[in-house]
Amino acid sequence: MSKNFQKLHHREQKMLLDTLKHIEGKMSDPALSNTFLNSLLTEKERFAIARRLLIASMIQRGDTYRAINEKLSISPNTFTTIKKWLEEELPDYQTALEHTEKAACKRAISHTPQKKDYGAPFSMQRLKHSYPAHFLLFTLAETLFTKMK
Repeated sequence: MSKNFQKLHHREQKMLLDTLKHIEGKMSDPALSNTFLNSLLTEKERFAIARRLLIASMIQRGDTYRAINEKLSISPNTFTTIKKWLEEELPDYQTALEHTEKAACKRAISHTPQKKDYGAPFSMQRLKHSYPAHFLLFTLAETLFTKMK
């Protein structure tokens, strides 16, 4: 399967990409889609795609090449390619990005865990919570004394 994509006939390229789009289009569940991508792509490939999408969102936001380069160290060719990709090949990227950001905000709001207050950073209560094994005997003794009273 190491056949180079550029060496494939145009019809074969289109067929492969259409197959991928068709499979991904059937996945309405984000967890299923995530599992699919994790099993299909290597970590390096997922990172490369995520990086390109991050660059694309920064370009959409109006960041310049210089600003993006300071944060991510990209080449001018990468910047130009992604900018061209956004302008010519994916004009609806902004709509998809807004939809994704809205979904992420909804998930963040609904899954925001309530933080428990365990006291000051170096209080005995915080230390007992952070290192329960170290304080096991003290906790057992404390529990026994409170039950005896």
